[in-house]
Amino acid sequence: LIVAILILTPKTTLLGAILGVIIMVGALGAHIFQLGIIFNNDGGKLFGLALVCFLACVGQVIILKNQLISFFKRQYAI
Repeated sequence: LIVAILILTPKTTLLGAILGVIIMVGALGAHIFQLGIIFNNDGGKLFGLALVCFLACVGQVIILKNQLISFFKRQYAI
């Protein structure tokens, strides 16, 4: 819920997208290595939703990559 609020707030969209990627990597990893893709006879729906959310967050980070680059340039004077 916090990540969704961050994504919807214009100043923190990039932060929310990065946090979303990190959380979804954990969720996908749990499905692949521990839970299994089909969990509780859901037909893989929960895994699919996690994958869609991961791809949406990665897309948002790619769209906002210029903000990320300018942040690192300001922070580390590259």
